[in-house]
Parts: sequence; structure tokens; C-alpha cells
Amino acid sequence: MIVHIGGGARALGDDLPYLRKIIDIVREEGDEISRNWIEITNHNVTVKDIKPEQVDWEDIASQNKLALARADVYVADVTAYRLSNGYELAQALQQNKPVLLVSRKSFKQFAISGVHDELLTMREYATSEELGKIVREFLGKNRIPSDEKTVEVSLDLELYKYLKQQETNTDRATSDILYELAKRGLKNTK
Repeated sequence: MIVHIGGGARALGDDLPYLRKIIDIVREEGDEISRNWIEITNHNVTVKDIKPEQVDWEDIASQNKLALARADVYVADVTAYRLSNGYELAQALQQNKPVLLVSRKSFKQFAISGVHDELLTMREYATSEELGKIVREFLGKNRIPSDEKTVEVSLDLELYKYLKQQETNTDRATSDILYELAKRGLKNTK
């Protein structure tokens, strides 16, 4: 499974040990990180002494967007909440990705506390051990066994023509169209 990690790049000092803990848990669970921006940012701040006004935020936003698109889930430490966390959260939910938000502060102080979505999990933690347990639980709950992630579908001619027409009309892959149809069907059963 591929995990995209979010956090507050400008408050990295306080969050660094916890973000590293998330990375460690992801790797221990045998999963992959979509983009390890955390160590790059830490190096740029501590070694290169790059100031926030010197950062190419457009490039970073573009890289994070691509990393999130290839990820299966999104995990963010929002203790030092930034607007970019909200943006990535919205993108992840729009892409139907399970999201875990963790914080050492109460979520009641964040507007996000009023948002309810079946894909969104918000958990508070006080220690690195609690954080590790929360992340492991989330990854385990959202892991799809690799042998069950791909499904073969046989199409009749009518369905084949419909899907090809949808590909042309929407400029989307057949798999994305089928996924959307299945999700819509799932919502109708609830």
C-alpha cells in the first residue's frame, strides 16, 4: 500500500519526531511512502537554512498533488494545522482515499471537527506509542490484500461500446469509470 503523509512543514521542529514515527510504522508494516518530503524539508531547514520565503511552494504543491494521486491512503499530523492540510484532505476525500488525521491537540478547536465522512478518521494522541498504535490500526483496516486489488471483468459488446464512449467523452480510463459506477452503486445500497 502507498501512503501519503501530510503535516505542517513550517512547524516541522515540533512535529518531526512524530512524523518520523509515522514513517517508521508505515515501513514496518511493509508499506511505501509516496513522497518523503519530511526529511527533505528538515535538511533544507536545518542544514541549508532555507527560509519559508525562499521555498518554491508551487513546486512543492505540485509534487504533493502527484504523490497523493498515487497513494492509497492519506495520513496527516495536523497538530500544527495549515491550509495545505485542508487542501490535501479535500483532495484525498474527492479521490475516495481513506484519511487519518492525528493531532496532539483537541480536534474541537479545528473546523474539521464538524466534518463527517466514512473515509475520514480523526484521532488525538499524547505519546509516540499512542500514535504508533493509531497508525497501525488505520493501515490494517484499510489494507487491501494485493491479490484482491485487481479484478478482471468480462464485457459484452454493449457494455464495451458504452465504456469506450465514456472514455472518449470524459477523458478518463475505463477502470476509473467502472470504479465510479461501483461506488455510486454502493452508496445507493446504504
